[in-house]
Amino acid sequence: EKVHEYFELNKKSPYMLLVSPVKKSRQLPTKYTKTDDMIEIVNQVRSDIPAVTHVDYSARIQTVEREHHKKFYEVILAFEKLSGCSLIVNTSFNVRGEPIVNTPMDAYRCFMKTEIDVLLLEDYCILKEEQKTLKSEDITYLNNRNKNLKEIESLKNDLKKIYQNNMKDVLLKYKNSDLINSNLKSTWIDCEYQNNTRKIFSNFHEYDVKKSSSKKIASSIIRSWNKASLGKIAYPIMNNLIKLSKKYPLEEDLNTEVSDKIYEMF
Repeated sequence: EKVHEYFELNKKSPYMLLVSPVKKSRQLPTKYTKTDDMIEIVNQVRSDIPAVTHVDYSARIQTVEREHHKKFYEVILAFEKLSGCSLIVNTSFNVRGEPIVNTPMDAYRCFMKTEIDVLLLEDYCILKEEQKTLKSEDITYLNNRNKNLKEIESLKNDLKKIYQNNMKDVLLKYKNSDLINSNLKSTWIDCEYQNNTRKIFSNFHEYDVKKSSSKKIASSIIRSWNKASLGKIAYPIMNNLIKLSKKYPLEEDLNTEVSDKIYEMF
């Protein structure tokens, strides 16, 4: 009900799909700078709600209603009483270079590595000040708790060998090919005008890492590229990476049920 006080918008946006300008009265002038440093450019304060204001003074908006999300609505009300501001930042739970957290252990590891003060996991409230300081080796253990450290080191060495044995050769061949000067936007075959979905997805069963050989999977992927010459160049490194995925399979259960409380904010 207060969205119009902050943005040029007067409607609901429950799924964070709408972008709207920050109200003119809240916008602040920015300093002209010739720098190419995007961090410096992005970090300029552009409004009195800088954490959600984009470089063009827009913001991606998500509205919350009491009848649909009572707990989260009350958290925002409590924050407003403390700060005078009736909006909070909704952002992905991860840091640069890492995927979004997927398990409670992922969340705790990210929590301990960053300057986050409080972590809420369903009905548990974890305070940073009450936690034992983690050393780098502790964080590594948490991140790879199901992995043997020797296996991790072996994986690193295998990846290093692939890079040393294949990457230089791949780059040289690419540089010397006609692809470097082409207007190629994507290596995948354009399926936009194909009505035969069976044909488009006909290779899907060949991508089964457990049942198909690495050579078969790599060849199947390359058949879907619109540049056969690029496929020939990339084949060795793709084949070796798929071999690694067989040697070091993913141990996490991808079908693990996630509590609907995780999505309560939506």
